[in-house]
Amino acid sequence: MGIGQGFVAATPIQMVRVTAAVANGGTLLVPRVVREVRDAQNHIVAPNTPKVERQIPVSAANFSILREAMTQAVSWGSANQGAVAGLKVAGKTGTAEYGPRFTDGTSATHAWFSGFAPADDPQIAVTVFLENGVGAIDAAPLASKILDYYFHRPQPLRTDGAAEPPVGEVLA
Repeated sequence: MGIGQGFVAATPIQMVRVTAAVANGGTLLVPRVVREVRDAQNHIVAPNTPKVERQIPVSAANFSILREAMTQAVSWGSANQGAVAGLKVAGKTGTAEYGPRFTDGTSATHAWFSGFAPADDPQIAVTVFLENGVGAIDAAPLASKILDYYFHRPQPLRTDGAAEPPVGEVLA
């Protein structure tokens, strides 16, 4: 069980909550789906402020070790397909076996990736679960695409309807 082998039953929501708690140093947050609600003029009408459920009783030193290990797993380890250009990502892959064994001794698998970014200043946690996949091959690249979009997506429209310039570009 110490390395994740054996019977473990967890949902993606449970795993992303664990991942967020590792990222933020032990604060277990109540899940939220939207950041805020905006009106047609792009004004925030209902902020969705984080709600704390509780603190996890693990030392700051141990959380630091976990964050560093997850960063290394993406930087040069088995979770490297979760990397995003220009972004320091921390994460962990997993491949969950299920069902009866095949004649060759293997089982069907489900793919997992759970991570956060930026690794040194966490803003978002993500967990990907894919049926009939392998974590490093299937779930990690999908998480990379989600994180890439989150941090590098096209900028929203201004209130006058004009597009904002892409990040890093200056209007002439």
